[in-house]
Amino acid sequence: MNKSRNLIYGSLLLLPAAVLLWVFTYQPILATLYHSFFSTPKGRRAAVFVGVDHYTRMIEDPVFWQALTNNIVYAAATIPASMALALAMALFVNNRIHGQGLVRMAYFTPTVLPMVAVANIWLFFYAPSYGPVDQLLGLVGLGHNNLLGTPSTALWALIVITIWKEAGFFMIFYLAALQQISPTLIEAARLEGGDPAADFPPRHRAAHHAHHAFCAGQCADRRLPPCRPCHCAHQGRAGQCDDAAALLHLRDGLPILGYRLRRSAHRLPADGPRPHRPLPVRLSRQEGSLSMSTSTQAPSSTVTTLGAWFLAFLWVSPMLFALWAAFHPATGSSTFDLFAPLTLENFREVLSAAPFPRYFLNTFLLVTLILASQIVVCTLAAYAFVCFPFRGSEVLFLLVLVQLMIMPEILLVENYRTLAALGLRDTILGMGLPYLASAFGIFLFRQTFKSVPKELEEAARLEGANALQVLLRVFVPLAKPTYVAFGLVTVSYHWNNFLWPLVVTNSVETRPITVGLQVFATVEQGVDWARVTAATLLSVAPLLLAFIIFQRQFVQSFMRAGIR
Repeated sequence: MNKSRNLIYGSLLLLPAAVLLWVFTYQPILATLYHSFFSTPKGRRAAVFVGVDHYTRMIEDPVFWQALTNNIVYAAATIPASMALALAMALFVNNRIHGQGLVRMAYFTPTVLPMVAVANIWLFFYAPSYGPVDQLLGLVGLGHNNLLGTPSTALWALIVITIWKEAGFFMIFYLAALQQISPTLIEAARLEGGDPAADFPPRHRAAHHAHHAFCAGQCADRRLPPCRPCHCAHQGRAGQCDDAAALLHLRDGLPILGYRLRRSAHRLPADGPRPHRPLPVRLSRQEGSLSMSTSTQAPSSTVTTLGAWFLAFLWVSPMLFALWAAFHPATGSSTFDLFAPLTLENFREVLSAAPFPRYFLNTFLLVTLILASQIVVCTLAAYAFVCFPFRGSEVLFLLVLVQLMIMPEILLVENYRTLAALGLRDTILGMGLPYLASAFGIFLFRQTFKSVPKELEEAARLEGANALQVLLRVFVPLAKPTYVAFGLVTVSYHWNNFLWPLVVTNSVETRPITVGLQVFATVEQGVDWARVTAATLLSVAPLLLAFIIFQRQFVQSFMRAGIR
């Protein structure tokens, strides 16, 4: 009976995600593979089977091998450097330094910037003759370099840009790992030998290894080891003892059951068993649990503070130069004269030259559509995997994770054909349709739901709650930090998305802010860096302002969500 019930409920809950993932991920992959063995149809000439000719020509093309070499060098240089800098940033921020919030904001801010905005900022930063980098090199007799236009330096200049943008994001995961380490154990390690390396005993290096793997793009479905022996009285869903984060879920979950479920659950018959009424339970915060307070942070030395602020200044300097150029006339945007007059004329010219308010509205509608759909679809799918497992569900989950390993660029052509067949080209719905289901969201919610104690679900069912009530009143409230973290990532990603909207839109009525910014900054408009940087600041202003205001909650939500 339970097997049949799980199969029916699980299939229905998984249906929306399965349909969307099949239409916009798996079917395009199979279609692309199939078409790779045929010639391209032209006019009335049908496609002809050519076997592996396309692959042979690709392998024999020296451009392919040069591109592959560039990609290997790019990855080999970018990933270790980003991870090393991210760990250094996390160590700085984990200490009690003056202006800790400002330093953390400086490190993380590049992450929320659209790639188009990053490109515009660094094009100005690298500009020959008058760019800040070239002016600094000119002080030592190495000026007049076109770093992005010279083959020998273009790749390395791009590597620097990528490290600058990505290191702050990886910092969050290392910071979460550092916050899980008990300060008592760190102090004991220092007393034993005083070796700085002793601050990371083998037990906690293992926790960091999971974060290293995640940041390197090899994140596995694992739980981090608890920061101290766990003394809990229940078994987790994976057959392992839950850690401190799960105990915090338990602390919040029992009062919810005691209040919300009694108000909405169906009453049992009078002659039936007495309803289970859990009492509110308050648990003390466990050592090493994720917290943004500075009580678990080590005091910093003057050298540490200076190092943290120096790195923060380097990290925000490209944005500071862009800010300078945006508020100065074109003639003074690159001279950096402290007495040059300030002006808002650049912003007025930008707003009159392009319909940026319309771009903002389109982007807001697109992001809202995607976020609302992903939360609903991913929640239902994750709930099915956790509470209604059936034969083959683990295989389906592995198939869902395939989306994480697929580059979106591979799906462009087939998804464009699908939208053309549906008549949804150049529409906001068409832009958002391929993203309405997210494998990352399903994975994240599944891991969070697995940490919810089984006793809470059983107590809810004893209160008379049905499957939907259990989801909405037990699982969803306990997963709020995860929802916040996922929502922030989704909004940031799709606000910054560029390539797919560029392909599928061709009118002002549907164009998002990133495409509008790229169109405004094209060569035909002229390279006026004062106006380009003003337009760039306008495009990033909503995300940047939201992050400045809510940056503490932003970071805290990531740390509470955790990587299990």
